[in-house]
Amino acid sequence: MLQLLNLKIKFNHYISIYNILILLRKLHNAVIARVYNGMCNDFTKPSKVSLLNKIKNMQIHAFLLFVIILLCSCQNAHNDHKTSLPSNKRQNQQLKHSIIIQPFDGLPASSVEYVAEELHKIYSGNIITKEPIPLPNTSLNQNKTRYRADSLIRYLDDFTKEGQLIIGLTNKDISATKGKYPDWGIMGLGFCPGKSCIASTFRLKGKNRLEKLFKVAIHELGHTQGLALTETNHCPEKTCLMRDAEGKDNLDETINFCSKCKPVLIKAGWEIK
Repeated sequence: MLQLLNLKIKFNHYISIYNILILLRKLHNAVIARVYNGMCNDFTKPSKVSLLNKIKNMQIHAFLLFVIILLCSCQNAHNDHKTSLPSNKRQNQQLKHSIIIQPFDGLPASSVEYVAEELHKIYSGNIITKEPIPLPNTSLNQNKTRYRADSLIRYLDDFTKEGQLIIGLTNKDISATKGKYPDWGIMGLGFCPGKSCIASTFRLKGKNRLEKLFKVAIHELGHTQGLALTETNHCPEKTCLMRDAEGKDNLDETINFCSKCKPVLIKAGWEIK
């Protein structure tokens, strides 16, 4: 459909240029004929022949000028068309971020590799895995038992460059303030919108802990991309990956992004199946 639209635009442009050239040619011939007929009465035959040759040369030069104008106009139209009607691929390429996977010390390398492999399946942009780094002691809560997720996100923000998203991965317990609970244990956190997020395996149970870690990771990445459909910043669909955990591990029930969340990610360059 887009190709047909492109051809139609180009065809209409060429027709417009052609009509302008025809009009200019008619005007040019009329002026030349009028000048020639008026001047011929005052010239001898040799002079008339010389004048006619000059007029023919003028016509040739005018025709070459018209051809040059036509070629320049076509090239400009082609460039304008590329700017005004970019392809979806070009739009997505401009919107895509590089996703940085930043593991913290203590998390098994197999967990990091699994998340990276699964991300490559649904995201065609650049994905970079960094070497593990220590957790900052400044992010510990008052009791020194958990790491504050919001503090870790601010810590990761300092490493985030323009056009990047960072997902931090850890096996330590993380927390955040939730309502009347100042230190609520969580699986992950991401601001909406944002440029960094964090996911933890500490509260994930079962043989499919790696799959659950990946679901938490893309859930938090989804928040950074602007996914917040309700007042709680989560999706009401029970099978959607953007569902609110509500303090429970319901990750076995979440399957994919729903029909409302998926378009937001696709627009941002994700290739969600």
